[in-house]
Amino acid sequence: MQHHAVLMPHARQEGLRVQQLPDEVLVYDLERHRAHCLNKTAALVWRYCDGRTSVADVAGILQQEYHLSATEELVWLALDRLGRAHLLRDLPRAAAVLPRASRRQFVRHLGLTGGASLVLPIVSSIVAPEAVHAVSCVLATQCRSVPHFTPCHHGNTKGCTQKRCCKGLCVSVNAVLCDKEDPRDDD
Repeated sequence: MQHHAVLMPHARQEGLRVQQLPDEVLVYDLERHRAHCLNKTAALVWRYCDGRTSVADVAGILQQEYHLSATEELVWLALDRLGRAHLLRDLPRAAAVLPRASRRQFVRHLGLTGGASLVLPIVSSIVAPEAVHAVSCVLATQCRSVPHFTPCHHGNTKGCTQKRCCKGLCVSVNAVLCDKEDPRDDD
């Protein structure tokens, strides 16, 4: 199979928020609530995921961009990582038959050392916290409507770090055992 004839897949566009930065691209997946940071190499490959550009062409663009002998394997590694992050609508058929190499194996295979290994495609992902985790301290009377362990207080915010909601009550952190029948506030 000749890989140079294989076209790049299509990048996923729907359900994403994209922020271009000087050295990376940040992508937030609204459907999976995951944030992804693409380094320059991964971002460049993702930008050419248009269904028209060939894998070989993207390897050539990487060669020009980084002045290295980038190969199609580097592009396939980037596509694999983008695919795992669910940032592609589809993967080329060739991706299914190519062996998946670890970053260490790939660096060893290319003979990259030092700063040259920085051109490897990196897609760092994190799960975005739920909105409740960003909640400020709530009044004790609000404990009935928020999840267990939400910080709470009885009118003074000094007690926020010491108290949590538990079964509708605002209780001391030491007393928070939400599996107990009747948690008590130990003010």
